[in-house]
Amino acid sequence: MPATTIAYTRHDDDDWTDITEPITEACSSMGLGQLVHGEDYSPFEAMSAIELMQPKMDVGLQTPANLEKVIDTIGDLSDADAKYVADGMLAMMYLYFNGNTTLQTVWSCLLCHHLDAVRHAGLKYFLNLALRCSGLARDIMLESDVIADEDAPLALLGADLEPKKLPAVTDCLGGRIALLEELEEMLECVKNSKNEGCKKTVVDEMRRKGGSSLIDCLMPVLIIMTCLQDRPAKYLR
Repeated sequence: MPATTIAYTRHDDDDWTDITEPITEACSSMGLGQLVHGEDYSPFEAMSAIELMQPKMDVGLQTPANLEKVIDTIGDLSDADAKYVADGMLAMMYLYFNGNTTLQTVWSCLLCHHLDAVRHAGLKYFLNLALRCSGLARDIMLESDVIADEDAPLALLGADLEPKKLPAVTDCLGGRIALLEELEEMLECVKNSKNEGCKKTVVDEMRRKGGSSLIDCLMPVLIIMTCLQDRPAKYLR
């Protein structure tokens, strides 16, 4: 069989020609932005060739990770990690209030996509309230009828901000609605009294009943909800 018809032939070192030097000389003579190519070359075809079968560029090469598996990989969150996530979520809430999309803000947190799988009680409560607070702010903007489409993109874009689509707060909080109502009363004391209301002993009592991590996570978003609505516990039920 002629050698030209063989699909693969083992070559000796003598069959190879070193082109390093001529290629280096050719490249050194080229200016910035210049490219040597054949007549049939086009940037579109070259880009397609790079994309195919490249893990970093071919999105169909790898199977998307399952969200539940990702959360399982994270495992149980410490109080410090929960506060870190809650702090970032607060920043995303403010960005959403300023007119950014849900996908760029509150819905960018993967834990919000599967609240039942979050392995931290305080953070689970916080994320639930954060989504409800964002939905409440969106409802207010829609009902006020003063926001134009170019001012704030109010489309949900797949985000579950409607209360009916979120886990029931009573299930998520494990019967701690009464604690939230006490927190609301404490917030009203702060709002209505600058000196006598909301003593440190009251805060300590709240921490004893609900746990410091729960209070630290819930307090910022409850303050926001109090500003949006007089009694946010009604919205939670």
